[in-house]
Amino acid sequence: MAERFWRRRRKVEDELAAVFPESQDPDGRLLATARELRQLLTSVEIGEAEPHYRDHLRASLLAEHRARSSARTPRRHRVGSLFGVGLGLAGLAMLGVVLISVLVLPSGPRQVVVQASVQNNPRVAVNQAIDLSFNQPMVESSVDQGLRIQPALTVSTAWQSATRLSIRPRHQLVPNVAYEVTISRKAARAQDGATPLSNIVIPFGTAPLSATPVGYPPSLVAVSPVATVQQPTALQYAPDGQLLVLAASALTPGTASPASVPGAAGVYSLSSPAALLAPGAAAPQPSPDSQQLAYWSAAGSSSELEVVPLGGGGQPQVVASSPDSDPVAGWVNDSTLLYSGGQGLLEANLDGQVTAVYPFVKLGPSGFFEAAPGLTALYAQPRGIPTVYDLGTGSSLQLTGIQGVPVFSPDGSQLAYVALSGGRESVVVASSTGAAPRAVVVAPAGVALTQLAFSPGGQYIAYVANTPGVGSQLGALALATGASHLISSLSGVSLPAWSPEGTAISLVQTTGGGSQVLTIQLTAPPGAGAAGAGAAASALDTASTLAQLQVSGGQGALTAIQGLLAPGTAIPTSSLLPGHFDRFYAISSTASSSGSNAYQVQLELLRDPTGGLPAQYLDETATVSVAGTTGELTALTLGQLTALPPGPMVISATTSSTAPGSVTFVLQFDADLDPATVGAQSVQLTQSGTQVSGVRVSYQASSRQVVITATGVGSGPLVLTVGAPLADVDHTLISPPYELSLPALPTSAPTAG
Repeated sequence: MAERFWRRRRKVEDELAAVFPESQDPDGRLLATARELRQLLTSVEIGEAEPHYRDHLRASLLAEHRARSSARTPRRHRVGSLFGVGLGLAGLAMLGVVLISVLVLPSGPRQVVVQASVQNNPRVAVNQAIDLSFNQPMVESSVDQGLRIQPALTVSTAWQSATRLSIRPRHQLVPNVAYEVTISRKAARAQDGATPLSNIVIPFGTAPLSATPVGYPPSLVAVSPVATVQQPTALQYAPDGQLLVLAASALTPGTASPASVPGAAGVYSLSSPAALLAPGAAAPQPSPDSQQLAYWSAAGSSSELEVVPLGGGGQPQVVASSPDSDPVAGWVNDSTLLYSGGQGLLEANLDGQVTAVYPFVKLGPSGFFEAAPGLTALYAQPRGIPTVYDLGTGSSLQLTGIQGVPVFSPDGSQLAYVALSGGRESVVVASSTGAAPRAVVVAPAGVALTQLAFSPGGQYIAYVANTPGVGSQLGALALATGASHLISSLSGVSLPAWSPEGTAISLVQTTGGGSQVLTIQLTAPPGAGAAGAGAAASALDTASTLAQLQVSGGQGALTAIQGLLAPGTAIPTSSLLPGHFDRFYAISSTASSSGSNAYQVQLELLRDPTGGLPAQYLDETATVSVAGTTGELTALTLGQLTALPPGPMVISATTSSTAPGSVTFVLQFDADLDPATVGAQSVQLTQSGTQVSGVRVSYQASSRQVVITATGVGSGPLVLTVGAPLADVDHTLISPPYELSLPALPTSAPTAG
């Protein structure tokens, strides 16, 4: 071994001496420098050589040497005099050492390089996986531990091989958000010990929700699983956005065991994990303020109407009983229920006081009925005959050819049902009392239509179409035009339920493997103003158009923006077009003062991270004056371009009031939140400087929405503040706190944000 070492050393010494002969290095300084540099290089521990690196580098150096020699051959002997003896000698010494190291010394391991399916793509689909491909086998556990995504996401990782990693978020990505995947240099370790030169950073963004064309129903954007359920019979949203299912059991993703009721159905809130609210329940109905849940419970030969807190944890309160075989109950207001009992209608309040009402309404033996919101009309089946009652006048109208159960629109003005005529089924829409019926959509022969559901804004109807040989599929139609289409190719679906914002439909899909609750994200409405949400939404629509033009830029953007200005309004061009941005958020729209037709719209313009620069944002407040459904820009205030802080961020906020003295805020976050930090401890609601008590806070993990509800609110201005300890799943606190000011309680229509 020693002899081999000395032979190798003598060989290297001979090669160095040949590179630097005495004729070119008379004082030996060049050779001495080369020896010192080589000793320094050989003192560093180097891993296994990359098989082709030395060949490529040697060829590159020789090619460079030939190119320089051919260009400067006559002046080659003047290198030392041109650049100085020391610099020339050192350069030649370094070249000699490089050549010797290329020819003799082993090279180190290759650096780790990764390619990503989403790299620098600003329009990634919200349901797309993040696939990484490494150039060499990795230490999988180390990579998993060092993986981070901002905004924070709960993800699962699956290695297809030692070089291929697939990252899947538990819930679909948030539309129109700039994300960044990072893996620390230390964690991105290959099996041979190699690492990247620096931290791995993979920026990408998600596509914004595309708008639904005017006159057409919405289309599918993405599908996400919510829960696995057994024997589901009802699915609905509470007004605050809480998703409820009536089933034998429910299991949400990431939960070890399902919530269940032995031998009976129950009402479950599909938060994570699923929470059992009412065992042995039937026909559940959440209250308008989302505080209470009413349902029927068997009690011998009769049924008892019980009420429990919708948030769970309370004892059931019996408010009434009914001998009917299929009794129904519905909320008149937050404290009173309309129900069937002994083939008649009664009202019961939460104190147990019972009053007979609407004596002219005749019910069938089962006690079934369907009441319109606002109690303008009611559907029942006396003696099995489908009948609609006008509760204001007491008149009634029999419906012919009806199939299944009709539904009333959210405002109580329309009635929709499936009718059979000429061997084909159609969706018929009439007034709430059944007058002036018209067929909106006629199904192909052999296709059965069931389970109609109005959208919250009343402009669309979802339905289930059962086609022979295909199964049941989800469809939707636009009432204004009658245009319809299937929303997805999923089969075996049932129980469609619109989210309160109308941006998603949840349903049950049943296959040979069982049943699961899915949520389908939909394209956005044609415009906030078109959704019928009032002046605040019209202001938001105008401000969103401004922000979209600021982001898109291009020829004609300035002219289009100036067309949004109110007459006589002058705003500097530097404010109208403040620079390059990649996306925007229209966060909220609130009245400048109580009763005012001027609205303050909070906007954020964002620059995606790129080239080592962090994401940046610019706050922008647009003042919009609304007349009818038209908004005009009267003022624009810009903040400072700032690096986007870490932690969760509110990207939209809506407010609404479902009853006098109540207010509901729905905050959309860009990150997965730590559920333990979402609650009253992180939310403060004040009115005229005094804290409002009894604020209820819930979190919908699948949509990343925090819903805040308060009752007993007065008429003064409100300020909502959301701050620490609210944090994302990486335990990063929200910073700075989010604040929203309202001059007064909103109207019953949602204030879009």
